[in-house]
Amino acid sequence: MATEEEKALWKAQNEHYKQLKKQCVGFVCAECGGEFIVRWNGDSNDWEAICCWDRQHKGAKKRLTPTEAYHQGYALPLPVVERIEKRERRKGK
Repeated sequence: MATEEEKALWKAQNEHYKQLKKQCVGFVCAECGGEFIVRWNGDSNDWEAICCWDRQHKGAKKRLTPTEAYHQGYALPLPVVERIEKRERRKGK
């Protein structure tokens, strides 16, 4: 049976895991653009978010929304472009 101290530690680690998962949603690796994964690090005895392609990569950048990508000139599927242009016409841009 777990002691109160062990239960508190588990709860704190579980909260840290949930927080990292939420933070990973809007960000990608700054070096390669890969997704982040949350994994257990036995050395530090805690959760960590790392690049799914190379764990040595450092840094994160905000994931572009389709509208931001459109305005920066990225190629997007035609239905997405049409939806963005339709929305902007309605707004009067």
